[in-house]
Amino acid sequence: MMSSVSTPAGVPGRSVSARDAGAPVFPSRHKRTIPALLALVSGASDATVYTLHVGAVRAEKPGEKFMYGQTIIVTTSWDDGDFADLKLAELLYSKGVRGTFYVPISYQDRSLDHSQLRTLASAAFEIGAHGCSHKHLWGLPPQELVQEVQPCKRILEDILGREVEMFCYPRGRYDANVVRAVQEAGYRGSRTVRMLATQPIFKPFEMPTTLQAFPHRPFTYLKNAARARSLESLQSCFVQMPRLGSWVELGKRFFDAVLENGGVWHLFGHSWEIEQLGLWDDLCEILDYVCRREAVRYVPNCALLEPPPVASSPASNICEGLARRQQLR
Repeated sequence: MMSSVSTPAGVPGRSVSARDAGAPVFPSRHKRTIPALLALVSGASDATVYTLHVGAVRAEKPGEKFMYGQTIIVTTSWDDGDFADLKLAELLYSKGVRGTFYVPISYQDRSLDHSQLRTLASAAFEIGAHGCSHKHLWGLPPQELVQEVQPCKRILEDILGREVEMFCYPRGRYDANVVRAVQEAGYRGSRTVRMLATQPIFKPFEMPTTLQAFPHRPFTYLKNAARARSLESLQSCFVQMPRLGSWVELGKRFFDAVLENGGVWHLFGHSWEIEQLGLWDDLCEILDYVCRREAVRYVPNCALLEPPPVASSPASNICEGLARRQQLR
């Protein structure tokens, strides 16, 4: 069990902003209809591979991850490696919710020390890299970019004694050069700050999220969706418009949709932000809502890159039964 951690004081001079919320979003999962499926198939490009399984036709483009079937997953992720991560981890641990802590090597005075990082890892939390100095990676010269994404992996692995598989783009900013550098550094995937996503289809180095633990204004979600240039994302914003003013209620509705349709519910945030704004009660409320549900898998971010467990279906059971009958003849 993790030791009790007192509430740390706020961070003087640290501004709280929605700086990470301007990135594009993935469309949230919606109910499948026959016309939608026909339109999906008819509009497929030659590079699109379709997979047919019981109850659905889904497109899987090259380089994307797809978790088949009605898998229901809850994951969380927390950025910046602040000392308040210990209090946050204790809360998650008490609810049976897992997650990933993305830690820069040198960023602030309240950073977690080596022993505290190992404590988090020993409690089944994943530790991911967040750059060496938390610089914007977009636009950095190639050599400086390499120095930001490569050494931090090795340093964290030396501290933890285990592989570091995930990376998180500082402030959510990245481009094709950044993605390439992270891939070449040996990571398996990267998390972005894209919100309102529950679909289990994503590129490993552009992992989206569902919600940030932060009281964004409704316009922030709209801007996020507009940057994605996705009609589905904009529709999701308009459908959820009455709840955009409450991140807790918004999170509950997205979780309800994941329970019904399958998918990934991914909460992210910053413990220092939760501390500054006094959001601990709100965080407890949303965690209580999503925790300890039957048929839900609670995993760290890296598990989203793994093939899901194969669940039996009526069709597969029929096939197995026919095969056994054939063997008995």
